[in-house]
Amino acid sequence: MDFFHYATFHIIICYRTFHYKPTNMKWDLGLNFYSEKVILLNPIDLNKSENIHSLNENDYHIYIIGKKKKFFFESFKTSKDYNITVLYYLDDNHEKKKIEVKHSKELHINGFEDGFYNINYKGNENINIRDFALVANFFSIQNDIVGDSIQQNLPSDLEVIYVGQAFGRKQNRKIDYRIKKHEKIQEIALSALDRGSNEEVLVIGVTIKTNDIATSLILNTENVQKPTLKSMYSLRDKASKRLTDGQALTVFEASLIRYFQPKLNTHYKETFPSPDFTSYDEIYGTDFNYVSFAIHTEPIATRLYS
Repeated sequence: MDFFHYATFHIIICYRTFHYKPTNMKWDLGLNFYSEKVILLNPIDLNKSENIHSLNENDYHIYIIGKKKKFFFESFKTSKDYNITVLYYLDDNHEKKKIEVKHSKELHINGFEDGFYNINYKGNENINIRDFALVANFFSIQNDIVGDSIQQNLPSDLEVIYVGQAFGRKQNRKIDYRIKKHEKIQEIALSALDRGSNEEVLVIGVTIKTNDIATSLILNTENVQKPTLKSMYSLRDKASKRLTDGQALTVFEASLIRYFQPKLNTHYKETFPSPDFTSYDEIYGTDFNYVSFAIHTEPIATRLYS
């Protein structure tokens, strides 16, 4: 494999459709949400300068808490055609399981200490990289836009445990504040420790955008009528209605929770997209008939599942 070659990952849903209300329209308007930026970090690294800078520069208002098996460094060795890094993890019986990773000779591991690998790569020496980031890059899938060409679990796969947002109705906060204060992360971390530290807790921060240019039009196949100039102008006017930032984040959060059904979430699992729930009441004031969402996890080379 080529080290640091990022394949393109989407969650398996790609564009998941939820119908908000019945419609007799021949054309349905859809509001498309997608992730603009993602970041993967360990909660204990929130005070590190590079993470502080990224969190200050970007509005990561949606966060996904996940867990996976923790992989430890065993050894590094060279061969004629490639280098080999040996990792291991502890299974549910706390037995040691080894994995050999063959990779480019351009990557050389100098050592491992306190969760960081010190590496040389393509002429750059003494680079420090977080352990989970190196593992993710080791197991990235090439030439697969969705990431489903490999069906078995990968060491970089992250199980979604909780989805939340930091954008409150009364005060706008960022995920670093919520993560530091959040009891769910503490609960998950304590649970991992109870299992003998064979799991680790990671957090994905997400910034979102809505696609205003390519608003989806779904054609009803029954009694099809050709669109007229008047109908297109009408669609344009309806599509001009937009949600507030807080409501857009809530709809995105609720969509993720409804799809993944995370163990530690309580709201939205069954209520979304019912109009009885006031947290996303604004969406029913628009003429959108469905909402779709996608998370592009290419920058962190991590697949999500639940």
